[in-house]
Amino acid sequence: MVRPPQFENKTHSASELFRTLGGRQFQILAQQRPVHIAHINFDHRIVHVRWRQFPKFSLWCLVSSGHFFYAGFCKAGINDDFCRRNCTLRRSTEGDDSFNVEQTAACRPSLAKYVGNNENSASTPHNVWSILDSRAVMMDVLLTPNFESALRFLMKRVCNNIFSVLVVVAVSLLTKYRCAADDFEISKNDHICIVGNTIADRMQHDGWLETALFQRFPQHDLAIRNLGFSGDELVLRLRSQDFGTPDQHLEFNRADVIIAFFGNNESYAQEAGIEAFARQLGETIEHWKSQKYNGRSAPRIVICSPISHENLEDPNFPDGKGNIDQLELYTDAMRGVAEEQEVTFVDLFRASLRLYGQNTKPLTINGIHLNELGNQLVAIEIERALFGDSKIEQEGDKLQPLRAAVLEKNFFWFNKYRTTDGYSIFGGRADLAFVEGQTNRDVMQREMKILDQLTTNRDQKIWA
Repeated sequence: MVRPPQFENKTHSASELFRTLGGRQFQILAQQRPVHIAHINFDHRIVHVRWRQFPKFSLWCLVSSGHFFYAGFCKAGINDDFCRRNCTLRRSTEGDDSFNVEQTAACRPSLAKYVGNNENSASTPHNVWSILDSRAVMMDVLLTPNFESALRFLMKRVCNNIFSVLVVVAVSLLTKYRCAADDFEISKNDHICIVGNTIADRMQHDGWLETALFQRFPQHDLAIRNLGFSGDELVLRLRSQDFGTPDQHLEFNRADVIIAFFGNNESYAQEAGIEAFARQLGETIEHWKSQKYNGRSAPRIVICSPISHENLEDPNFPDGKGNIDQLELYTDAMRGVAEEQEVTFVDLFRASLRLYGQNTKPLTINGIHLNELGNQLVAIEIERALFGDSKIEQEGDKLQPLRAAVLEKNFFWFNKYRTTDGYSIFGGRADLAFVEGQTNRDVMQREMKILDQLTTNRDQKIWA
């Protein structure tokens, strides 16, 4: 066991902190400015750190009452299991498999000051103390020069051991990453459009996210339309001829809020495609922000990352090990773009990883597409990220009548937006003339208007 230096009454840079963690092998990495960390994972006192600039390496150590046991600086995905086992073995020999947050009591007043939480509050699910007491906490970390100053101050005033420092980094940055979500709001009469790939598309058939929004804002008379389409990418959206552009559909539905799900399909381009994807996402967000689909103002935007790949342990499906690393990289890229564009970001990749570990039942039908339970749990995670708690979790089966009304509305909307045989309705056969010159377009556009009105009627049923 190595005793780390005391940080109290001293000023230390973030680089010095992580150089201390990694020893001499980390000194070269610590010279980078700023220090970017892909994730820090606290799991029963085992700390795992990975860097964004150096994705092939990771650091493992075991925290114990102001000490840490340095287990290894290794190649990620190759020696990780060895280092994890090393930490686990060392922990088992110590006997204590827990680290009570009371041991960092000296940090609590200052932490409460910075995160704005009352440690005695039982009504706030995301209370900082419940976060610290949890068995596993995983979050993305990005140290910027400005945040480094705050980190130095906290180290100087608060921290007496290396675990306290990591706690301060984790909690402060968790608060930082919730800033965009803290600013997110739903207004009365908002029109919300859900766009994206199969994750978005399949949500309408289970209805949990929409149910949560209607229940949370019962007096807002929201109109929610799912514009998801299986296989969609940011710049590749295959449709029938004259289906309409994404902008046309957002304008038709007068979008006040856009909740977007992209990144899964793009991730198959692997690391080589990240730069192009990040650029495309930035350009898409900038385009949305430049529009006034509702005729008055730019839409509020929520960017949701892809979920992780679930290993179903079924020989009929891949285990997803190759996909997970790519999905993590694309998630981190999406977070960076969202922060730069100052829009809300929801990390479903890490949320789904946690959900897979917590549930014995499968959450997907094939590893990448959510089933009903998966959609319910992911909707809970989105609720928590945007609003701090979950109506689905709080009210459970009481929401079933509302959910039934949502699914009825979605049935008519799906048959309008995803109408069968678009080639004959608005494509190449739409203008074929029949009796008295009447065309497919004449007949079917009338039917489309009827389906749209049937959907609107179901909105009013939900509001009632």
